[in-house]
Amino acid sequence: MTDSDILSVRVVEPDDLFDLRRRVLRGGLATAVVEDARDREATTRHFGTFLGERLVTSGSLYPSVSPVHPEHVTYQLRYLATDFDVQGTGAGALLLRAAEGVLTSEGVDEIWANGRDTALGFYDAHGWQRVADSAHLSPDTQLPHTVIYKVLRVRDEVTIDFATPEDGADLATLREEMHFSVNPRDWRGPWIARSAEYFAETIRDGSVVATVARNTEGRVVASVVAQLRRVVPTPRYPMGHMAYLHSVSTLPAYRRRGISYSLMELLMPNLDARGLDRMELHATPLGRPLYESFGFSVRAGGTEMRREGAAEGPTPSAQV
Repeated sequence: MTDSDILSVRVVEPDDLFDLRRRVLRGGLATAVVEDARDREATTRHFGTFLGERLVTSGSLYPSVSPVHPEHVTYQLRYLATDFDVQGTGAGALLLRAAEGVLTSEGVDEIWANGRDTALGFYDAHGWQRVADSAHLSPDTQLPHTVIYKVLRVRDEVTIDFATPEDGADLATLREEMHFSVNPRDWRGPWIARSAEYFAETIRDGSVVATVARNTEGRVVASVVAQLRRVVPTPRYPMGHMAYLHSVSTLPAYRRRGISYSLMELLMPNLDARGLDRMELHATPLGRPLYESFGFSVRAGGTEMRREGAAEGPTPSAQV
């Protein structure tokens, strides 16, 4: 797969979206209105899905009072449009997922839209709900629409616990979510299933210890993973035992609740009791305060260097 084949989502300017809105949603009519009065307001969010460098999906979200839950912090989705030759490839779903993640992280509770009836099946498949008796004709197109909405932030209780081998698939999903949050693109591939196998095997053999948050249905919705390693002892680290923390990830609906702190609070005493020489991790600017609160600090000196392995080749031998 080349870069030109990859779907990715970016924040865009409103001017970038008008042509796609007009062609897909307004039949290419030159006189059609394809701008919203709120397009240039600072609180509006515009997203685009790109196939390589080509914009193929547009979507805009505007602060708005929910017609369903007016007490919620809510945004309205408008102008979700995917170019004709890319429809059915997941470009629209990718944009929705990225937009929902960004808004949830900013404290938004709910999004709503006037969904075109011909697209209601798409929204149904992605967790949106229809408002009863809300069928109407769009004043812009005179086409049938229905009011739809999706609750982004949930408030059910979570249970903090250690992961078991049976959590492998959920941990792999959370790892994919972590990658998506950093770089919203289509990450689908066999690596996710392999990650599930890795987590199941390493938790079972004790080389990985992880803490997880489970919702009321038992699903793992957040994680912190520590990979235990043995390295060459040094004068400073005489035992040669260390842990590398990774896969610190929370599903968007459960963010901004302090869950990662609770996971670290359970994990760190377990690691400290192992007599490790050191613990390492790679922190994003957003996550750095969390790790500093548990005693992590930026390494002084040294330059990280790496050499990538072959992209393709034979399966590595179990014997070295």
